[in-house]
Amino acid sequence: MKLFSSLFLIFALTIPSVLLSQNVDNSYVIKVINEIASDKYEGRETGFPGCTKAEEYFVQEFRKLRLSPAGDSGTYFHHYTIPVSESSVKAALKIDERTFYQGYNEDFSVVYRSSWGEAEGEIVFAGYGIYNPEKNRNDFDSLDIKNKIVLIKRGAPRNDMASWMPSCIDSIKAEYCFRNGARGVLFFEPLLRTNQRVLRQSYGNYLAMVAVLKDFPVFSVDERVVRYIFSNAGQSYYRTISMIEMQPSSFATGRNCIMSAKGKNPEPINARNVLGMIPGNDRTLKNEYIIIGGHLDHVGMDENGRIWNGADDNASGVAVMLGIARAMKDHNFKPKRSIVFAAWTGEEMGLLGSKAWCERPTVDLSKTLVYFNLDMVALGNGKLNMPGIGYAPEITEFIKNNIDTTLLADVIWSEGGPGGSDHNNFLNAGIPAFAGMTAGTHPDYHQPGDDPEKVDPAILQYTGDFIYECSQKLANTNDVLLSAKRFDDNRLKLFSFAFFNPVSSSEYTALLKDRNFKLGIVKFACSDKGGDANQNFIQLIYALDSVLNRNPNKYMMATSAYDAMMSRSGLLAAFYPDAVGNDELKIKVLSRLGYRFAILDKNSFAYSDTLIMQNIIKTTRQYGIGLILDGLDSTHLKTITMNLSDPCLIVNSGDQDLTNEIIRNIIVNGHIIVFSPHLSRGMESDYAAFMKLQEIAGINNIVLSPSGFDDESLKYLQKFVKQIDMRTLDKDARYKIMGDNFYNIAVKSLQAD
Repeated sequence: MKLFSSLFLIFALTIPSVLLSQNVDNSYVIKVINEIASDKYEGRETGFPGCTKAEEYFVQEFRKLRLSPAGDSGTYFHHYTIPVSESSVKAALKIDERTFYQGYNEDFSVVYRSSWGEAEGEIVFAGYGIYNPEKNRNDFDSLDIKNKIVLIKRGAPRNDMASWMPSCIDSIKAEYCFRNGARGVLFFEPLLRTNQRVLRQSYGNYLAMVAVLKDFPVFSVDERVVRYIFSNAGQSYYRTISMIEMQPSSFATGRNCIMSAKGKNPEPINARNVLGMIPGNDRTLKNEYIIIGGHLDHVGMDENGRIWNGADDNASGVAVMLGIARAMKDHNFKPKRSIVFAAWTGEEMGLLGSKAWCERPTVDLSKTLVYFNLDMVALGNGKLNMPGIGYAPEITEFIKNNIDTTLLADVIWSEGGPGGSDHNNFLNAGIPAFAGMTAGTHPDYHQPGDDPEKVDPAILQYTGDFIYECSQKLANTNDVLLSAKRFDDNRLKLFSFAFFNPVSSSEYTALLKDRNFKLGIVKFACSDKGGDANQNFIQLIYALDSVLNRNPNKYMMATSAYDAMMSRSGLLAAFYPDAVGNDELKIKVLSRLGYRFAILDKNSFAYSDTLIMQNIIKTTRQYGIGLILDGLDSTHLKTITMNLSDPCLIVNSGDQDLTNEIIRNIIVNGHIIVFSPHLSRGMESDYAAFMKLQEIAGINNIVLSPSGFDDESLKYLQKFVKQIDMRTLDKDARYKIMGDNFYNIAVKSLQAD
């Protein structure tokens, strides 16, 4: 007995203090997961009986805990409607005797704006699916597509979307197949592999809103599906994919395909969120709110009755939320601020439940201190990801200063931002929000195997205790953590802009600190642009090498345009070719190191020497370097745009310099004009100038860039975008001028021949 007591004491002393101070009853959390992730809830798909049953279960638990109703009209429910157009799609794909699976990172998905319908027929391969008589290319030549399912590679040969417009766009390809008797289309894109420099094709490459192809399903399939199709046709996948870059290749595959896509709900869905609250007891602070929530719904079941129970995603998050509420009631916690507990639905359909609530909240959203989102918190490596510090700096600092270090030890803080869970809608409303998700792998994500027996009790316990402590401390502090200014600040942080006026390398770290940009250009200038070419060359090498792969202030310098565009905040390097004597070998080396742009200004030697200009154009094109024309007058602009077939960026040039001849060159060759709204000119003047530029050059040849990087300039740019949104632009046009038009330059110009 004495030995046992000694061993118990030793064991107790070795248990981390976090385990000795458990607040949340983990057995209750696991009980909730076992209940709502059981088969009787049929995968909890929004609008279906299983989800309705789960909503009722949460109401019962809220009542047991005597939480105050926080829904509509004194109830626990917040009602909203999901239109048929937003209803999730039940899709099926069967090729010969093999069934494929729908979903993100799975076998196939339904292309955005595809109509619902069913189709059956033999699969025929049509290469890029391009019909362009003007360029003597017909990928359908000698191919019978009537009553067939057509397999098509997305994009254009050599990734040169600009040259093949509009015949390379998905909607054009699909419409050609539809009008020539095909039953459906399967699009695919090869996987990106190591060191493969393929750029994102961003020409609004999805099906058109007009001319909907009725009863004509269009799917996007994974490369492994294409390999399966090819295996029956005696065709080499790699050889075929390589061949169609140079010439058409089409053939019948001998595979039979059945595809169907239909809305799971023929009528609008009357959906419900579930909300309860512990009211605050302070006369003033009770009107401020802390919200803890997660999504209750999952993806349901398939036509064969197989159920996706969604234990980790996301029975775990709402169960932990419920466990925190129970712990607070058990401990008779009397908060000064009110604490709201929310179980959202419609998340798997596109974050629809939390979106509806944020648009029509049942408490004062402007008085919400913070939202803690819990999504997939039952598996992983024991760490808890907490992205959101960039939008909640005061809340983060408070937590770090007031929570026990043993609880903080396993938290991974990060900048955060909009993403694929319900915190997204709070951020869009200007509310500080954390997207709590446990770190490590979640192997059964959106798989039938996401069952209760796989959850990790220790991870659930840690997550519950941490959020409990954070919420309790925040609810009772007298610190002022709510300010009107934070809403404007957070909305500005959400405003993701690109800057195409090159920033000096000596200033970029200071200028871009804490800025929420998606892509930018930095010019690395030598101390003496006209000095010794060899010394300047070495200086440029060292300058870029010193910052590559660093991550200061959450941005990265990239060596390829693809990497820059795929990162949250990517930078591309630019240089003056005059600095290295316009030497072809030096330019080649700088390109291999990672310089992506060459800058020509009005002092460039290229304008006084035709041979130099021809050499720069040839060399930059050969080594995948784009050109930036910086501050040129109409004479210089005319000269260079006349000689340049690849598209370039034109910055710091007013519309007064754009003669008819220059505009013609811009439109023909796809050059992009950078337009920078400026506070000193005023909104009406800027709007008029933008509209004039759009009229003469077209919406496809303009990008927006801030005039500066101070708060005033960025807020002005944000107001300008809202202004043209309200008056003129649709969503697709806004995306074009906010960056997609630039991406189209990258597709053609920033790749080596």
